[in-house]
Amino acid sequence: MNIINYIKFGIKDPFASIKFVLGGKVGVNLLCLRRIAMSLGCSKNSVKDYITQILADEEFNRKVWAELHGLGYIGWIGFPEGLYTLMRILKPEIVVETGVAAGVSSAYILKALEDNGKGELFSIDLPNYELEYFPKLGLKPVSIIPQGKEPGFAVPAELRYRWHLKLGKSKEILPQLLQELGSIDSFLHDSEHTYDNMMFEYREAWKYLRSGGLLLSDNVFMNSAFDDFSRFVARKPFYVYFAGWGCIVK
Repeated sequence: MNIINYIKFGIKDPFASIKFVLGGKVGVNLLCLRRIAMSLGCSKNSVKDYITQILADEEFNRKVWAELHGLGYIGWIGFPEGLYTLMRILKPEIVVETGVAAGVSSAYILKALEDNGKGELFSIDLPNYELEYFPKLGLKPVSIIPQGKEPGFAVPAELRYRWHLKLGKSKEILPQLLQELGSIDSFLHDSEHTYDNMMFEYREAWKYLRSGGLLLSDNVFMNSAFDDFSRFVARKPFYVYFAGWGCIVK
């Protein structure tokens, strides 16, 4: 979050800004997660329970983060334990995500599905597309997936039986995938972060998202797409400020 967004954060959400002074970034993220949980009819205490559970799973965390050791930033989502928590609360049957990279978000979603005892994850990824579209955003092109690695290389092997990975652009794959699935419980955008693509994915996913389902998006502060879409569907947006992602409950 840059300085402009810090200022907007303080103005938009004074209570969260006070929480930041008292509890730092972690305190704010937990507050934001509790708000989403309560909007789903779940107690705020359940957030603490699920966060504690996933952080205590040393074997899972070791397997995921050992794959990333020494590689620097390669596209993982911030506060992935928050994704795990929401998936434990929602208990989805079908989750769709765009953008995989190393597979941190995929791993934490799949872990939640495993702990729920049900659910499948359908992912779309175009490896190293950042080399092509980052310059459009004024960013330096980067190869996110290291040489010799494949999308989702951080996903533990024992969780992959619930995972379906499709390679290509979301604009080409997402509409058909959603049509085949018919209905989904949750959608996560984390692919091309241009305004047009984000709006495209939100609109497509919303058509198939069940009532009470979650539309999640990473990098919601890169442009106004997330805010604009929340106004378009007349739903309150939730922000996990210091993770850079947000959520809309249908």
